[in-house]
Amino acid sequence: MTAQPLALATVAFAQDSDTPITTLKVTTRIVLVDVVVTDKKGNLVNNLTKDDFILTEDKVPQQIRSFELPSSHAMPPGAGAIVHSTADLAKIGNAPVTILVIDELNTAFEDMSYARWCVERYLNAQPPVLTQPTTLLLTSNSEFTVVHDYTQDREALRTALHKHLPELPWKMMHGDRSGGGAERMSMSMGSLYQIAKASGGTPGRKNIIWIGRGFPTANLNLMDDKTADSMQTAMRKITQVLLESRVTLYTIDPTVMTANIPDMETVQDLMDLEDQTDGQPFADEIKFSTLAPATGGTALFSRNDIDKEVATSIAQGSNYYTLSYAPTNRDDNPLTYRQIRVTMKNPNLIAVARDGYYPPEPGSANPFAEAAKPITQDAKTQLLMDIQGAANSTMTFNGLAVTAHKDGGNWRVAVQTKGLQWSRNAKGVDQAEVTLVTVAFSARGKPLAHNAQELSALAHGDVAKSTDQDTADFVVPVTAPPGTARIRFVVRDAVSGKVGTADAKLP
Repeated sequence: MTAQPLALATVAFAQDSDTPITTLKVTTRIVLVDVVVTDKKGNLVNNLTKDDFILTEDKVPQQIRSFELPSSHAMPPGAGAIVHSTADLAKIGNAPVTILVIDELNTAFEDMSYARWCVERYLNAQPPVLTQPTTLLLTSNSEFTVVHDYTQDREALRTALHKHLPELPWKMMHGDRSGGGAERMSMSMGSLYQIAKASGGTPGRKNIIWIGRGFPTANLNLMDDKTADSMQTAMRKITQVLLESRVTLYTIDPTVMTANIPDMETVQDLMDLEDQTDGQPFADEIKFSTLAPATGGTALFSRNDIDKEVATSIAQGSNYYTLSYAPTNRDDNPLTYRQIRVTMKNPNLIAVARDGYYPPEPGSANPFAEAAKPITQDAKTQLLMDIQGAANSTMTFNGLAVTAHKDGGNWRVAVQTKGLQWSRNAKGVDQAEVTLVTVAFSARGKPLAHNAQELSALAHGDVAKSTDQDTADFVVPVTAPPGTARIRFVVRDAVSGKVGTADAKLP
């Protein structure tokens, strides 16, 4: 592929030249909390008001600034089957979506076979047109891949499930010695990270139904301090990424006859643990199941009714109130966990919400800003994770709206202006910077060549007046090697870290 130096894309917007512009910048962190409310029999309760909720952070009462009923997150009325791919998610507003993940990496073959049968039984019980957009993903020894993109077509998911040939979980069968457990932990976290980053442009709640055991538990007390700190940092970061992308995790362990049932099933379980560990959710042990209550979901173990639990998890993930508040504590230390508690004034009602959050870390270092050079090692690692994950993934990333089409001998990559992070440069012009990576793949998905570029867009006019049709366009010369069947374009905003992808098939 042909390399290219720094390129500029010029974007123009309408602007009233006679009207002076006054900009007032006020930084207030707003925390969103999705809450599922049930009665003591497990029935959903969807007709409450803001006054029925009590919200605290670190035991300090917080004022609820906004309040949304579950009905405000519904699919467009009478729309029918409107989602056939990730691209169609823009049509559903802030309605939730379902992400079914089959975990063949960490689950015994016989347990996974039963789980697959239960997933099919769940699908059989659904109407031909699913009420919620659903995608089917798979994590295994060799890959994390999309079995079927988002759809409301039940039969399409059933067919995709039948076509998939499961493989033996040989990495798990080799045991956790010689780094095997750490590798599976890294691969599982990487899968969750990809889901969160890929879903950045979908505004509604993303409910992951993870069917499988998840990565093995790690006892931090048996590790040296450096390793333990590293694992806690990894858990903190993946939790933060999931919450920032509004992802809720429900885990269903299909393993039968488990001798010791784990004790981290609900948010209340996590609260009880934190009462003993100075408010830290990942103390003493690192458990996959802890990520469920930490994100507002639940963890279930040794189930023989997986199909019913999938249905229950999806129903709970689809019927939620959304509350927001501005924390009275302005300390933004990203290492300090902030506990969120949502309780009901009616003692007969039960609220389930995420257990807390870590304040967001400072934005990714911008390689175009002189003050940010040299770029930090953490920023480099973050950049590589985002770019490599999106480049090699089979998921469509919609953090940025990206399209690509042939333009003579080059390709024109268009990025929706509203999704980019703009800042005023030394010449008084709004500027956005991106990293753009182009990867050529063979028909079998083997990467043949790649090229990375740092590009800049200049806006002449008021970026606040941009519409959905306004784009920053980059002309990219691409020389595809012989055997290229598909080209993937990955765009990452240098400031916000949002990632978008576009795929072009070659004849």
